[in-house]
Amino acid sequence: MSTRQKLALFYRTVLMAHTSKISKAILTVLLSSAVIAISNQAFAQEGTWATKAPMLMARGAVAGSIIGSNLYVVGGGNRGGAFYSTLEVYDPTTNIWTFLAPMPTAREAAAAAAINGKLYVVGGSRYPIPLETLEVYDPTTNTWTSKASMPAARSHIGAAAINGRLYVVGGHIHYGPTLDTLEVYDPTTDTWTSLAPMPTARYEPAVSVINGKLYVAGGMSAFGFPVDTLEVYDPVTNTWTIKAPMPTARVAARAAAINGRLYVVGGENVYGIPWATLEVYDPATNTWTSLAPMPTARGWAAAAAINGIFYVAGGWSGWRSLDTLETFTPVTAAPPIPVEIDIKPGSYPNSINPKSKGNIPVAILSSSTFDAPSQVDKTSLTFGRTGDEESLAFCNPSGEDVNGDGLLDLVCHFETEKTGFQHGDTQGVLKGKTMDGTPIKGTDYVKIVPK
Repeated sequence: MSTRQKLALFYRTVLMAHTSKISKAILTVLLSSAVIAISNQAFAQEGTWATKAPMLMARGAVAGSIIGSNLYVVGGGNRGGAFYSTLEVYDPTTNIWTFLAPMPTAREAAAAAAINGKLYVVGGSRYPIPLETLEVYDPTTNTWTSKASMPAARSHIGAAAINGRLYVVGGHIHYGPTLDTLEVYDPTTDTWTSLAPMPTARYEPAVSVINGKLYVAGGMSAFGFPVDTLEVYDPVTNTWTIKAPMPTARVAARAAAINGRLYVVGGENVYGIPWATLEVYDPATNTWTSLAPMPTARGWAAAAAINGIFYVAGGWSGWRSLDTLETFTPVTAAPPIPVEIDIKPGSYPNSINPKSKGNIPVAILSSSTFDAPSQVDKTSLTFGRTGDEESLAFCNPSGEDVNGDGLLDLVCHFETEKTGFQHGDTQGVLKGKTMDGTPIKGTDYVKIVPK
């Protein structure tokens, strides 16, 4: 019996418990009413859904991630107990899917993340056998390589990359415990390290990264019910923080970060009924907002964000395997005003060692129409690989003319370890606001060392 069959049996058992008290007809009406209530719910109009080219192979319990601007979807299975090694890549510019070299280990319920242009696929299941396997795909050679296995086998995990390292959280062992485990893999040493356990043990959570922190939402608890819990892990302090819970408790939902906010979509409820729900969490206010639901209700999909657009591929809707690809495009605010910045003023080629314990000075340059020291809201500044990294250490109290044009510039310093730079990066991004709330953005060349 597969994991899905076990879950389905559990759901049917729960349903039978209800039907011992009320008739199946009444239960059907109650469930239908809930669906109608959800469909009639008011949603914030903050984006639109679109349907794209379907995957070449329908499947659920897939893993996925982004390399460059392409979506990679790997592994998975059907609800009849089959396991797949299939790897497909989707190119948003052409709306075309392509098969690639299959993964050495066919499996479902694995997790994936991209590090330095390679796809890392970890854990998963060949029911009833959980896996500790870690395999890495290199798009430049279309080949796979086996790496050091996880310390313990587990499936239905969450994973994400932070600062060039792979973080793997939660999961469970068939006929065994639901896990609170957090482990990190370092590709430079091919080793695993155990970290502070998650406060809430769970499997099949939705996972993403915002400003160098690991966000873990929802999942199935050790008691067999979906949870609404949101917990955030800070790698710098090796600590967890509990945040505002999701409005909708669910398992096998998927998440992605866009513009510093966490988007969580789909999943299933305790009865195995798929959700179309889309909710977004804003870390700045610790609040959730319900957005327009996904056209196709489903869980167990692959999801990721590409250039500010949320992609959701495959999954299961009930017992049906899907090849569906749908995208959600959030409404964006007015584009930021471009500002000129100088990373490490007076230094070229702006060499940065991501593992340095020091700070990176960044100058925001003034112009004849823009006085940086007086017009920039210093507390709003973020800087790093994407520009969303909360890495500000301090700003110099007075202006400094760093480029000799006679105008005072604003020089601020950012903690290197929090900037998220990775090998291969060539650009640093600064974001912030003026004192009147107008967004600003600047970029400058960087060279990451050592190679």
